[in-house]
Parts: sequence; C-alpha cells; structure tokens
Amino acid sequence: MKYRTKVIINGAELPDEQKDNASSITGVSVTGSCGNGFQIGSTASSMLEFTVIKPYKESFDGDKVDFYALPMESEEEESRTDTLEAEVGDREETEHIEDTDGENDVETEETEDTDEEAEDVTEAEEAESEAEIDALELDLYDVMNGEAADEGEGTEEEAVPEGDGWDILGTFYVFKQQNNNDGTVTLQCFDGFQLMNDPYIPAQKNGTFQQFYDDIRAQCQAKGIIVDEETFEAELNPVLEWNQDCTLREAIGYLAGLQGGFATFGDDNTLGISYFGYNDEVLLTSELLSRTTTSAGETMVDGIVCTVNLKQDTIEAGEGGQSLYMYNPFMTQELLDNIFSQYRGIRYTGAVVQARWDPSLVPGEFVRIMTDSEYMNYVAMNNAMANSAGKTAAEILNLKKEINAVGKSLLVSTQKITFGGETTVEIRSHLMTETEKANAPLSPSDAKFRVITADLIRTKELIAQKAEIEDLKATNALIKNLQAENATITGKVTAAEANIESVKADYVKASEFDVKTATIAKAEIGKATIKDAQLESINGNKIEDGSIVAAALSKEVIKNFNNSNVYYQAEAPEGTELKEGDIWYKTLTKASGDRAGVIFVYDGIEWVNKPFDSESILAGSITAAEIAANTITASQINMENLQTNMARIGEATKNHVLITEKDVQIRNGKKVVASYGDSIRLGEAASQHISVDNAGLAIQDRDKKQFEVRTLTKNKTFTDVWLNADTIDPVTGPDTSKVFSAAEIDSILDSTYYDEEILNLTFPKQGVPKVTLIFDGGNSEHNVPTDPSSGIYFTAADQDIEGEALKLVIDYRDNPSGIYIFNWMNLSAIKVEYSIFFTPTTVRIGDGATEDTFINDGTSVNSFKALKVGKGKDREGNWQNDNAFDVDFNGNAYIGGSLNVNGDTETQVLYAGMISCLRTINCKELIAAGTEGEEVSFTTTVSGTGKITLTTGAVEYQPRWWRCGNIVQMEVGTKCTGKVASGANIAAGKITRVPKPITESGVRAVSYYGNNANISYMGSDGTFYARNAGADALAKGNNCIGGFTYITDGTML
Repeated sequence: MKYRTKVIINGAELPDEQKDNASSITGVSVTGSCGNGFQIGSTASSMLEFTVIKPYKESFDGDKVDFYALPMESEEEESRTDTLEAEVGDREETEHIEDTDGENDVETEETEDTDEEAEDVTEAEEAESEAEIDALELDLYDVMNGEAADEGEGTEEEAVPEGDGWDILGTFYVFKQQNNNDGTVTLQCFDGFQLMNDPYIPAQKNGTFQQFYDDIRAQCQAKGIIVDEETFEAELNPVLEWNQDCTLREAIGYLAGLQGGFATFGDDNTLGISYFGYNDEVLLTSELLSRTTTSAGETMVDGIVCTVNLKQDTIEAGEGGQSLYMYNPFMTQELLDNIFSQYRGIRYTGAVVQARWDPSLVPGEFVRIMTDSEYMNYVAMNNAMANSAGKTAAEILNLKKEINAVGKSLLVSTQKITFGGETTVEIRSHLMTETEKANAPLSPSDAKFRVITADLIRTKELIAQKAEIEDLKATNALIKNLQAENATITGKVTAAEANIESVKADYVKASEFDVKTATIAKAEIGKATIKDAQLESINGNKIEDGSIVAAALSKEVIKNFNNSNVYYQAEAPEGTELKEGDIWYKTLTKASGDRAGVIFVYDGIEWVNKPFDSESILAGSITAAEIAANTITASQINMENLQTNMARIGEATKNHVLITEKDVQIRNGKKVVASYGDSIRLGEAASQHISVDNAGLAIQDRDKKQFEVRTLTKNKTFTDVWLNADTIDPVTGPDTSKVFSAAEIDSILDSTYYDEEILNLTFPKQGVPKVTLIFDGGNSEHNVPTDPSSGIYFTAADQDIEGEALKLVIDYRDNPSGIYIFNWMNLSAIKVEYSIFFTPTTVRIGDGATEDTFINDGTSVNSFKALKVGKGKDREGNWQNDNAFDVDFNGNAYIGGSLNVNGDTETQVLYAGMISCLRTINCKELIAAGTEGEEVSFTTTVSGTGKITLTTGAVEYQPRWWRCGNIVQMEVGTKCTGKVASGANIAAGKITRVPKPITESGVRAVSYYGNNANISYMGSDGTFYARNAGADALAKGNNCIGGFTYITDGTML
C-alpha cells in the first residue's frame, strides 16, 4: 500500500508534496528496534530520517518532530492468505510437502551406543521427562497462538486503520543535521529517549518496585515525558535497594528488565514497558520481496544468564544451553526464574526479509513465516483443532505439536520502514553470536558509541588517545609536552629554564635584568642613569615647570612644520640666526609671573608677545582626537556650519537631543522618547507610542498595534479566494466568509435535470478578472472562460447593473458533458484575481492584520480588509470568531458577534445595505432594499459538511447540514460491513463539524431499508449510532440514511 507522509516541526507542517516554493519532505524512513536481538531490559531508540526540500530556516537542532502517515485509498484485493484459506476450506487432512531446499529440515542428533557406563534411567524418570516435554509443548502452543497471554501483556498493537485521517507514527527530536550541496537538509531524529540522559536521583534509597517505577514516572513527566501508569502484582513488586548511579533512561531499562520486558515509546509518544510475544500474522515466502537466512541459524531459549555487577558475577535460570544474556544489578533468582518461564522453549531463526509494510508488526514481536503449502497444512490443522471435541488428549497433544512445528519464527529485532512509492519494510531477526554473548556489555555505558551527548559525565579514570576540550579545569596536571597559543597564569610559575622570544607583562620584578632589547609601553623609574637617549617625542603636558633646566634646551633649535625655529628657554633668544616667524616659548618656574605671556613671535626686529587665538591654530589641525571630553565650555558659540557624525545637546543623564547618522533622537537619559529619521516614533518603543513610516501610521503598545492606517499600491492585483467549507476546520480554519460547499455543488449536479435551475456563485470584481477553479488542494487548476458554450463560464451578475460583480455559472442544460470532466467533490477553492483602480487604504483597530494569509487544503489564501476591528486576541485562526468587525474593499461589512441597535423603542430601526452577521441582529425593525428597490430577505441559509468517524460499520457519505436561524437539518449515510441482526448496530462512532443540538438527550431520525425500519441517533457530544430496528437482518452493503431536524445552540461539534 502507498502512504502519504508529513512532519510537523515545532508547529510548522511540511508535506511530502512540493507546492510553489513551500518547504516539503522526501526520502522518509523510520527504524524501530527492541535492542540487540532478544534483549531483555533494552531501551533502544526509534529513528526517523528525512530530507527537507527548500528548508525554511538554517538550523533544526533539537526541534520536536511529529511524524504522520496517511494510507492512500485503493481497491481492496483478496490477500494470498485469504486465497489459500478458501482453497483449504473445511478440510482437516494435511498434505505431504516435498522438501526441496532443506530449509524446513529439523536436524536431530542420534546417540550412539558406547562402551562407557551410563547412569540407568528408570521408567518413572523417563515418564517424568516426557511429561515435562509435553507440558513445554502445550505452553509453547499457548504462547504462539496467543491463548495464554495475561491481560496487559504482549506487544501486539492495534494496526494503523485505513481511514481517511492522518495517523501519528511517533514523536522525535532532531539529533543531527546534514546540509547538502543541492540546498536540501537531511535530518536524523530520535525518540524521547534522547531527553532522558539526566541522572536519576531516587526519592528514596529503599522501596518497592512500584515505588521506584512511580518515582521515575514522576521525574520523567516533570520533564514533559509521558509514562504509562502501571500497577504491578505482588509477585512482580519486590523490595529494591537502589545503589546504582545511572540516567533516567538506564533506570527505566532496569525496571523493564525485572519484568522480562523492554522500554519503548509508542506512536503517541508515551513511554512504557513492552513484552516479547507472538503476532497473529503469518508471512508467506511467496509474498516476500527478498529473504536471506543468516549464518546464526535457529536458536531455542534454554536459559537466561544475567550479569549483576561489574565483577561479572552472574545468576542463571534454565538448563544453560542456548541462553539469553542480559545485565541488571537488581535481578534476583526468583525474578529470573519467572522471566525464564515466560520465554522457555521459544524457537526463532536469524534472517533478513523485505516485504510490504504491515502496520500491525512492531519490534519485539515474533512472526511466523511459511511457504504456501505449509500455510495450507497450518489452516487444515487449525480446522482439526476447532473440531477436536471427539479427540483424545494424546491426539490433541500431537496436533498441537504439529502446529508448533509448521514453518519458522522470526523475531522483529529491527525493522526499517521506507516510504515513497510502495511502502516497504526490512525486518531483521537478530541472534546474538557466541562472540557477542561472551562480550555482552555489562551495562549500557560500557558500549562503544560514535557520539555521546551529555551535560555531565562522571568517571574515576579516563584514557583517551585524543581529546578536544573547550574548557579544562584540573587540580593537578602532569603534561610531558605542552603547546599553547596563549597562556594566562594568575598564580606562580616555577621553571628550571625558560626560553622566551617575547615577554609582555603588566608587572615585572627582578633583582637583576640583562636585556638586549626591550619594548616597554609604560615605565616608572625612580632613578635612572642613561648614557645615550634617542627620544622620538616628549609630552610637554607631563613636564613640570622647572623640572627641565632651560639651559639644557637653550642651545637646541627645534624646527616646526613651517621651518621656523622654536626656542624653549627662560630668557629671550639672541643672535644673528634669528629670522622672522621664529617662535619663543618662555619657560616658567613655579614662582614665575603671568602664564598668559609665554608665547612670542620674532617679527624681524624684536620678540612680540602673541596671545593664543584663532590665528595661532592651523585650519583642520584640531580634531576630536585632540579634544578631551568636557574641555570646551562656552556661553555662546557662533558658527556658520557644524559638520559631525554625532552630536548631543544637553546632559546625557537628563533630557537631551542626540543627533546620529540614522536619526535625531529626543531622550530622557537612555530612554528614547521620540525619534525622527526614515521613520518617526513618538513615545518609548517598550510602551505605548505612535510610529509613522512610508506605508502609514500606527498606534501601538510595544509590538502590538492598537490602531493602524496603511496605504496600498494603486493598481495592485488582489486575489479573492472562496474556500470549500467542507475542508475548513471551524476552530482553527482561516478567517473568511467567502465559502462554498463542494459537496452541495456535487449533490445539485447529480440531482439536476435538463429543465432545472443552474448554479450561480457571486464574486466581487474590479477591472478584468481572472477566475480559476482549484482541485485537489492545488494539484490541478482550470481557468474559467467567458464563453457559455463550455458549460462552465463567468459573466456579469444579473442583479448588478453596473457590472461590479460577476457570477460563476455551471450550466448543466446546455452542455451536460462539459461539467463531468471534473470531480466536483475535489474542488478545493475558486480564485478570482482583479485590480483596484484607486489607491486603497486599510484601517485596523485592535490586534490582527488587515491581510490574513492562510493555507487551507493546500490553497494559499490572502484576505484583505479595508477596515478590521479585532477582538484583542494574540493569535488569529478561528475564521468564525476572530474578528469583531470587518469591511472589505467592496463595502461589505462582516460582524463577528451580534449587532445590537439601541435607541428609543419607536425609532429603533436599522437601515442596511449588505450585512453579514455570524450570530444575531437585535433591533425592533430591520429594513433593507436591493439595487432596484425590491424587498430583500434576511432569511439566510448556511450549509456545510461535517465528519463522521466510525468504529463499527462503514460511511456511505459524510454528514451534510443546512442551517436557517437556529433550525438545522442534517443527513448522514452509513452502511453494513457484514450481516446485521435485528436490534444490532449498523454503525457506531462520532460526528464532528456540524451544529450542536441544544438538547442534552440528543436527536433521533427514522429511516427504512426495504421493509426494515432503522433508527439513527446523535448525542449532544456527537456520539452516533445507527441501529437495525426491523424484524429482519440486514445484509452487507445495506445502508441507513439518517435525516435529523433539530434546534442548535449556535456552536459546532
């Protein structure tokens, strides 16, 4: 069978079909396991792998993934087992099978007579041995045929129903992401065991098995992991002393092992204990795609060996022949004997088979595999067992032995399901080899792992050839060779010898330093004797008056950038080398006079005191780098032009203006209370404020817009999409009043004769429209022409004299064959594209967008509103209830609740053009007129299609309902799947997506099939059944059509 698949990643749905540029999936496979063969106490994870086409984000690491499958409907074909059963019929005799490949040979080993003395076996001992073998065969028959399973045991799960709904096949979490060269992303995901690597810290050290199970369950559920609630019988509820350091995953594995089972997650993401057992299905070799028998051959469970500590101490149950091996530090001899009694004598074969996927098979189950001839004998022997009333106990025993011996048994150790095309499964029946048994891991932590991911790993000793550690914290470290790019040592370094090419230090203390070359950013020297110094510059700000003797500089001439001489000395320079423009800086002592007269310029004759003014500063020679903060103070600054990248007016801690490259900000301390740039904001972004940009104006509280005016583009192309109401979820469906019923269209066309009316649908129009019919969720489209000869066309609506509306016409009379080229039940949407010849403006009041984008049944919907008043909800999605008030660009108003008109009782009148109201209009008088002044009826009928899900019977057709006011008519068709006796149920299940009855006792409908009366019932919670109320039995395929008329409370089931 073929299956559709999809995943939901943190709420985002990705189908297996690519539409437009949306993300989709391909290459899907699921691998499940019960461990390494017949492994009691395992916690093996299931793995989901798939590839994302056009990934919508960069990283999926750790994301939650829900995986769903949908069986594709196909004609039921008789299975090969049905054919063979029909061929056998009631026959009880078996036929001889020629063994051509030897695969069914049972080898026996004959004991040769020897001269060695053997212990005599008494007749009583021989009888006791034979009785024990017979008892084992009887127990094995019960196990293989499911007659001895206690309530709550066994691993058989209900098969995935072949209905029309999606079935969840598990919840997984992304573990690994591979980015492919073609832009796709391949994700590897594992089930909830990935979340159970935290340490298990028991609430008490000593307690019963039940107490530790409940404690683990509570700790898991605190992390969001749901665990089955279990109650264990007294013999399976021993007292334990918890002395193991382990994870939650290991702990649940230990407890599962004490019960003889293994821990696993179900399709519903619930963790529980499963047990090894037989599946009722039989695999026929003729239907397998491939089969390989492994070299391990066949094994029979003769014993169980359990290692109970790291010293490899063991306890054993059974004869110790072909044994199962396990590790469990809490195992006791009594518990191990009980587990062995469950699985003793089971035979199974090592093999790898490929077949078409059967959802009833799950890891941990044994399944029998037979040839066609073997299966026919198997059916005949079961016929004999069914008629064994006259047989002796010995005959019945021999018959059960023969049934046990038919075919081979496989253990579903691992199965990999591959989707895409025909869904197939690869089943591996794994037997542990002698090497694996001898080297079985003592605990899950002793195994070799490719990757270990954990928040904390504790170990006494770690030996590794190579380690990459981001942060290493160690008390003591012994390292032979250390290579480091950078080292920061806050304590003390002791070294016998150090060869260091370069040293950079904030502080160095040494009694003696012999350095050839040193680069020192800063030095504080108490006293220094420098034989020769070459200085690039001296910072005059750091030289105190009188600290450098002027005579030392008086004979030195310093050239400035104008090639003038600069003198630093106390007395005026003299001599013939003086020239015009030379500068004399008069050095002062601390006791000297006025510091203002220290700069002199030689004018060619004498030194003239030159005050420090603008002529002394070269243009562009002072920049922000030379001006310290808060060093310019002025009562007034006059300038023609101020050029700066950023400027602040006012104190930074108070109200001030900040000019940046992007905008001008008015601030109160660090808070921006207004900004002016490409956009304008008045008020703080973290509270209520007004924002203005090129698109419009908005008043909002933080990021939630309370009022918004937006201008759209003139001549913008708009799309109106009318959706099939049968596919809209009334709770989470899109917010739109543009709906139709594909089921109603199909019903009208089926019942229309040549002289009946045609079906009209009316759409708003601006400019020249384009009308498209969309089928199968977007898989096929049909452009509707204006030519009436095609049978499907559109034209101007009759009631609109200005031609601003159009109607879709499905004309059965003129061209009946033209309309049957489509399956109208698969009509998903009707799309109309048109342009607006003005510059539209949208107004929104309250939370919610004026453009709502939804995906419904594969169809993208963009719904524009000129005015939208929300209900203040954080997130929209309920198309019936989200909006308080809408107005579209055609002037139509939509009211989400009730319309109440208040005023004087004599003048409480409402005049309306077009009003669509989901609930009630309350006023004394309602007056309306059409375009020609004709009277307009406000008695409106709405309709839709619900959904019925059955546990008994089959669906003839889904519920169809019509509502006028609070009066509802609904009909639903069911049929018999087999013979239904008088007084028995034809069908039973539940109805949803229809108006809810107001009565608590439900509603009923009576119908007939032939002369037989049928009664249909629907409760106020949607419970449904149809019952044969006639005296005669109904045959398979006879139907029951229930027609209900009732009052609704206004809500939907």
